[in-house]
Amino acid sequence: MEKTILTYFRKIKLKVSKKYFQELLKSNPEYPSLLSIADTFEQLGLNYRIAEIKKVESLHFPLLIVPKSFQTLLLINTREEYSNQINDSDNIYYSINVNPAQAPINAKNRTHYYFELASRIIQLAMFSILCLSISWVIVTGSVFNTLMLLTSAAGLYIGLLLFAKDVGFDTQLVDKVCSYGKSASCNHILRSNASQLFGFAKVSDLVLIYFSCHFLFWLIPPLTHNTAILATVEVFTLSSLVSIPYSLYYQIKMRKYCVLCLGVVGALLLQNLLVFTFGVHASSISFNLATLFAIAFLALLFLLVVFKHYLKDYLHLPQARYNSLRVKNQLHIFLNQLQQKAPIPGDNLEMDSSFQIGLPEAPVVLTVVANLHCQACKEMHDKIKNLVNLFPTKLGCVVRLLPNEFGATAQDSAFKTFVGYHLHREDLKVPISEILDYWYKTKDIKQLTKRYPLKSVNNIVEFQHIINQYLKWAFEMEIRNTPSLFVNNFPLPQNYSVDDLLSIISPFSEMLYRNEINNQTMKSKYVSTKL
Repeated sequence: MEKTILTYFRKIKLKVSKKYFQELLKSNPEYPSLLSIADTFEQLGLNYRIAEIKKVESLHFPLLIVPKSFQTLLLINTREEYSNQINDSDNIYYSINVNPAQAPINAKNRTHYYFELASRIIQLAMFSILCLSISWVIVTGSVFNTLMLLTSAAGLYIGLLLFAKDVGFDTQLVDKVCSYGKSASCNHILRSNASQLFGFAKVSDLVLIYFSCHFLFWLIPPLTHNTAILATVEVFTLSSLVSIPYSLYYQIKMRKYCVLCLGVVGALLLQNLLVFTFGVHASSISFNLATLFAIAFLALLFLLVVFKHYLKDYLHLPQARYNSLRVKNQLHIFLNQLQQKAPIPGDNLEMDSSFQIGLPEAPVVLTVVANLHCQACKEMHDKIKNLVNLFPTKLGCVVRLLPNEFGATAQDSAFKTFVGYHLHREDLKVPISEILDYWYKTKDIKQLTKRYPLKSVNNIVEFQHIINQYLKWAFEMEIRNTPSLFVNNFPLPQNYSVDDLLSIISPFSEMLYRNEINNQTMKSKYVSTKL
């Protein structure tokens, strides 16, 4: 399902991070479903439309089509393709359209997308350097060296596909190759006892190490010019002939064949034919060098097996994480955690109206207790702004500032300045929330007051009253550190972060809209706790 959606994003040239999209989709409690897709699109900040298909003429291609039963998800590019694939007129289908003109507004998606883009550019650069190195060897090297390098490169590529298959990292290419023919079954061969060697390594591990060493050797001309090293490599190449009948025998015995294994056999045969034709410097072989090569080969094999063990665990980690997040993101779990502590009083403080982000009447309101000098407060401020942008009608936020070190007001000129902005808010041309954004970007009081000039505070009594009110409130609420976050006046549970709210806000606000939750106790008005 996620692959189809990502292909659709690429089709309409939408900048969506593959990794971040999969995390949002697969961690949704309703995954896989149409609701999980809608929630993910909303969390990304996409302008999308999901509607029942009634008239084909009203559709805009390309689009995603899903039946009501949600058995499959189709990417339809043209009207003709729609007519060919959707021929069941009795079934109900829904169309999913995303407006490509509006980029995703989720800031975290933007960060992940450009990181993935940079990674692809680095990979392309490394591949280009490798291709240039191979070209240089081909142009300057002998025919023997060139052909050995090319067969090693082919064997290395097949070895990587075998390794990927072994660790469970299947790709479309591997699936196509391994299913070529009726008797083809790479899994059957690779998981058999015959593929296990020395009690800990597999044939796929040997193939990858063998061709990796070969490839590096033929890629470095100074090594190939050393007669002793060349002779040793040739002898090791000839010794690989033993593996060819072994592989063919077990494939015939099992009455199944592995296309990748046959590819390895082909590469080994070519290499040995080249050695017999152009090489054979056996008289120059060094026993000490051969022993060193054998030890190095076994050491590399051992390291690869250890690496593969951790890689398998790493590849299974995301799925385990998605499963745990699906539980964590269920609304009834969150509400159960939320009601464990008593809420703070809902009374407004003096400066709440000035430090409002988003709609004050939104169903979900976050109260953030922040410090102007705290880096964690700045990071939380940016994340909450991102959430408010994603859910403009569902989420609001109130920022309650505290002076640095709670009471050192004489040294906290920034806190005093913002109190002054509140007292002279009628004279400001921009909202104080915008000034707060600028402060967190620069944290420079001189730049702040230069950009947003402030009149001197004449009413010292009111000024001191506001400072005392906030300090008293923090003392009574036992606020000991910043940032502290409250959701509809309830403290955010310890095992939840502001990032987790991305999956909570939408279903939470909808239940509050429908009046299905008591806003004073956060308990469902129904007997069942399953929401």
